[in-house]
Amino acid sequence: MEQLVFFISLGIGAVYLVNFLREKWQKILAGIIIWGGWAVMFWRINGEEWPKVAILTMLGCIPFLFETYPKKYTVAIKEELKSFFHTLLVVSALMYFIIQAFKIPSGSMMNTYLIGDHLFACKFRYGWQIPLVNKYLKFTSPSRGDVIIFKYPLNPKKDFIKRCIGLPGETVEIKNKTVYINGKKLIENYTQFADGDRSLPSHLSVRDNYGPVKLPENSFFVMGDNRDRSMDSRFWGCLERKYLRGKALFTYWPPQRWASGRHARPVIVNMILNTF
Repeated sequence: MEQLVFFISLGIGAVYLVNFLREKWQKILAGIIIWGGWAVMFWRINGEEWPKVAILTMLGCIPFLFETYPKKYTVAIKEELKSFFHTLLVVSALMYFIIQAFKIPSGSMMNTYLIGDHLFACKFRYGWQIPLVNKYLKFTSPSRGDVIIFKYPLNPKKDFIKRCIGLPGETVEIKNKTVYINGKKLIENYTQFADGDRSLPSHLSVRDNYGPVKLPENSFFVMGDNRDRSMDSRFWGCLERKYLRGKALFTYWPPQRWASGRHARPVIVNMILNTF
């Protein structure tokens, strides 16, 4: 959503720049040319969302180009439109590059995050998705224990939130609900198991017995804290870096859960898993 808002404001902003022209016909002609170029560019980037975004952008450009309002209010309306556009541009840039609000849709992260919790996420912690060129600019990498937000690899339109458990190059194995990293037991004090100690055999489900699997380069193993009720890397595989969207910061709603949620650090103990 924030990408669409960003491109809408970008398109309106480009057309808004024609206001420096004196003649109305010049504004209309230049605005149509600019909007057309923007529309073609966005169609090449995201053809699926093109009709909706193109129409909204065109409607937003009409007041700038055709001045469809009473002449006596021209100055006041232009000032309001200018203020609105500046606000939209700043907000969309913040949403796209800096910080964004997310809502927890499921119970997969209980009790760290509850259904309906609203939280802020830092979008530039791990990197930026560069507009237009579809390139990912890498900054830092997630640490073990970070709560991260990412695009669901099987449906990138959906956002998921999980905890980073395994790092690139590591071997992850789960045996009777206990996670092992490179054969060493991982101690986690933030997990809960809705089904208690009952474990499903590996031939029925990978939920409680999984692997071992070595993680490829630039890939992470993520899991929900509510282990028995989480759709995570056990089921759909490793998370590639290109799907990362940000690092969870803190809960801001509801008020009684303000600042809840934590990036707890699990501990690897020197207890080698017996695989024989």
